[in-house]
Amino acid sequence: LSYAALQPLNPKLVVCDISGYGESGPMAQKKAYDLLIQAESGVISVTGTPETPSRIGISAADIATGMYALTGILSALLRRSRTGQGGNVKIAMLDALGEWMMAPVYRAAYGGSPQPRDPGGHPLLAPYGKHRTKDGEVIFGLQNEREWKMFCAKVLRRPDDDEMKVIAPSTRS
Repeated sequence: LSYAALQPLNPKLVVCDISGYGESGPMAQKKAYDLLIQAESGVISVTGTPETPSRIGISAADIATGMYALTGILSALLRRSRTGQGGNVKIAMLDALGEWMMAPVYRAAYGGSPQPRDPGGHPLLAPYGKHRTKDGEVIFGLQNEREWKMFCAKVLRRPDDDEMKVIAPSTRS
């Protein structure tokens, strides 16, 4: 049921092939489980606690691969609607999760340090993640200066306080 065998019978056919590590090379026949792909792509190097790397709590490699397959299939169907030609979409699980690792790769390559494992935080944004309060904890997800100013004005009721400083991710508790 390969694309090469079926395409001559139906040139409009769209086939999607999913593999763990690609169709050729030394890892082509290796079994690919979600945990293995998370480890080999480097995902577990940026998840968990500073002391303990961890897999993502969902089957991220499986989901990423399915989403890239969907995108590829839809693109092939769109091309077919314009050209009348089908196509063969090929997705490797390692490629799918490897794509997700580009920000940590760039940070290590150009920033000179690996991305730290911070279970609820963000390596570039603050305040972001879990923060202690006098009676428990809160989760913040502020993305930019506009949101920070709005938070200060509406939540903290301190819109003009020059002393309000964002606590950098490496120094928050």
